[in-house]
Amino acid sequence: MRALAGAGTGPVITGNQVSFAAGDSVFAEPLWGGPRAPVAPFGAFAALSPPLGDVSPFAVVDPVQVSDLGMVTLENGGVWLRRAGRREEIALPPGANPELVAVAGTVGVAPVPEGALVVFDLRSGVELRQVSLGEYDPVNLDGLAVSPAGDVAATVPAGDGTGVLVWAPAGDSGVQVLARGASRLGRVAVASGRVAYVTGADLREGVRAVVVDPAGPREVLRGPPVYDVTSLSFDGAWLGFSTPSCLYVASASAFTLPAGPCARTEVAAESVRGGGRVRVACINAPTRACRVRVGAKTVFVRRDQARVISAPRGPLRVRTVDPDGRSHRVL
Repeated sequence: MRALAGAGTGPVITGNQVSFAAGDSVFAEPLWGGPRAPVAPFGAFAALSPPLGDVSPFAVVDPVQVSDLGMVTLENGGVWLRRAGRREEIALPPGANPELVAVAGTVGVAPVPEGALVVFDLRSGVELRQVSLGEYDPVNLDGLAVSPAGDVAATVPAGDGTGVLVWAPAGDSGVQVLARGASRLGRVAVASGRVAYVTGADLREGVRAVVVDPAGPREVLRGPPVYDVTSLSFDGAWLGFSTPSCLYVASASAFTLPAGPCARTEVAAESVRGGGRVRVACINAPTRACRVRVGAKTVFVRRDQARVISAPRGPLRVRTVDPDGRSHRVL
């Protein structure tokens, strides 16, 4: 696993390269590491014309997605295909939610009120098949993805405060549950018969990206705990993901964050009601505790634990401090 850059756009895995935007530039480098080179903006990195319209503030899929037909955008209450400087509305199956559409290749998938996910042809809007979610509600999905072959995966509330990861290979009309009892479920991606998803299972705070092989099912990659995962890119072997402060790529499990351009300490910090105190939870650190500076005060919070800390008078400032001295403001 390695850190690519601080906050930016991406990463996106295509072929044997990983691409990402940092600052005003787009870069690409081999997945396994090697020379990094600037490239012309492409796909989701390219500027949209006309600019992107209104998007859902609670989106569980990216509002800008790549298909074999061109860029697909979820905006202004519809689903649009952008190519050759034009914007054409994509026809959806009856009842499909335009704010919950995932695409890949020439197919899309969307939930319908009847308790199913509908896989459809992007060119015509014609339904290809329905995938029943059984006892699970398709209205409040946490994540949704489809592969070019028509494999479908989703993270769905279970109705008891937890959630499940479900999967249906191409051609199947029902889902298989790959993971149960998880909390803080999020984004999902599908490739080469495997599923990557975001989960807070087994964590008191934060989330991690996990890759599951449906044969078993079994976990084949478990990423490090982080505050949040804001994007996923997956090709079946390599996993790219972003946090609010860094972009990463991995092909094997890791518990701590790698050395590189980003801070390695992850915390959740929030002011306590009444003022004068702050709650800090240590999500991950390169040592057994997170080193945190609250104002001028330095404290240590054990990994996977939380503390309420009295804050000095004045503006509340909370920073993490890595063992090498690298500092990152979180509040």
